[in-house]
Amino acid sequence: MALSNETRCFVQHFRDVFRQPTLERTRQRFVERETKYWKAQSDLEEQRLAIGAAPNDFRLDNAWYDIWSDIDPATVERFFPFQWLLYPVHIRHLKADAHLVPWHQDAAYVALMPRRHERLITCFVPLEHDPTETSTLEFARGDIPLLQHGRSNGHGAAIEDHAFPDLIRFDLSFGDALVFGDLTPHRTVAGRGGDIERRSFEFRLVQPCHALPGKDYFDLATRKFVRTDD
Repeated sequence: MALSNETRCFVQHFRDVFRQPTLERTRQRFVERETKYWKAQSDLEEQRLAIGAAPNDFRLDNAWYDIWSDIDPATVERFFPFQWLLYPVHIRHLKADAHLVPWHQDAAYVALMPRRHERLITCFVPLEHDPTETSTLEFARGDIPLLQHGRSNGHGAAIEDHAFPDLIRFDLSFGDALVFGDLTPHRTVAGRGGDIERRSFEFRLVQPCHALPGKDYFDLATRKFVRTDD
């Protein structure tokens, strides 16, 4: 069943989305490339590293999209009508408490961008073999509008002075993903045993009608990179 186009507050646990051999090769590439490319080239990238986010040289690798190349066609259709993935992917390697992201809605980060997509969804993909033991995402349930955000400990957008009464987190397996809307409040929390270290991808997906001119995307329908006209 395809994703609903009627709400921006939702979260779904997609099981066995990615084939484990492909995901394992991608994880190995991640580990191998960190030594060379996980380095800041500017003050802005220094700030990104301080919160566990990857610098651009690490993100600009087409191979990170290989995990989408061999997923089942029926699974691909579950993402529709959000079939274009933004390039490059957002990547994290969390290691410390300072890397835990506070409560926020992705729409608040979109609002900070000079060029903004009208709407997007996020596909969170942990790269650890047992995601239940590492930091993960926790979500607030309910139909929630865009809340007030401000900067917090290096993070560009954090929800201010708001308590959520109904929370949920998921026990993921290697190959699973979490898919959620841009108004879904969420934060990063330590694993069941208190561990934090985690490598992960956060793919943003849009409908082709909301694509920005001159930007690169990966089309799930064709499994190829595309660029819209300037």
